[in-house]
Amino acid sequence: MQSARPSWQRSRFSVSHSRRMRAVKSRLHTFDIFATRTIKLCNDAECVRPSRLEA
Repeated sequence: MQSARPSWQRSRFSVSHSRRMRAVKSRLHTFDIFATRTIKLCNDAECVRPSRLEA
């Protein structure tokens, strides 16, 4: 079976993978904050995009 890899290799991969996932999650979190802030601004000012398209 190919899955019989050395345990140290697997643990090293999992550590790097979890670190990468944490970075991705933090990036997604900041993007979520930005998106919600933009949506709130749009709701408050009835969205700025249509007025910009009209001009």
